[in-house]
Amino acid sequence: MNLPTNKETKNYIIAFALFATSVFTSNAIHQNDINKLKENEKTLHNKISILSQEITSKDERIKKINNNIQAKDERLNEYKGEVSDYKKEINELKENNKKLQEERKELKKKQQAAQNKSKEKQVSRGQSSSRSSANWTDTYEVTAYHAGFESTGKSPGDNGYGVTASGATVQEGRTIACPPEIPLGTKIDIETVGVRVCEDRGGAIKGKILDLYIADANKVWDWGRKKLKIKILN
Repeated sequence: MNLPTNKETKNYIIAFALFATSVFTSNAIHQNDINKLKENEKTLHNKISILSQEITSKDERIKKINNNIQAKDERLNEYKGEVSDYKKEINELKENNKKLQEERKELKKKQQAAQNKSKEKQVSRGQSSSRSSANWTDTYEVTAYHAGFESTGKSPGDNGYGVTASGATVQEGRTIACPPEIPLGTKIDIETVGVRVCEDRGGAIKGKILDLYIADANKVWDWGRKKLKIKILN
């Protein structure tokens, strides 16, 4: 067996040293890469943790905002309900006010009618009180009429509406329709009524019938027919 020479041994040693150095250097490089990867992984974990915290924080804020929006929506619906109730109350008040206005007008009419009736009674009392019952000369049936279609066959706007046979315009408290034998212009004192002027005629006004003019149709129907004492003054 041939032993290696010193030169060959030296070459072997050098080759081994180079190999060992290469392996050591390679391992060192790999270790550095691993360390860098670990550092990068740690950095990434830290970033992920920070991002997770930010996401959690933002989720909390979003949740609060959503809760706030929901609360405001609920409050808005309450306001809408209140507005709807207020509108209903306003409409009811308007309707009540309208009814009250109409009732007020009716009361004013009744008040005016009562005042007119009171004046008529006062006038008739004043005119008849100065005369004793012995001054009455006759008894007539006294009816009543108004200017409307039911009594005269004419309506507002018709030719001759409200115009008497004497040419004068009808007037409550003055006008009366008389039979033909009583001349137009004759003044007649009627029991409980007072003095009236014969200004009008009528197809049904014959004999001992007088027709008293009253402006209000309802009062005409209320009057009906009355037997009253009268006195012709002129």
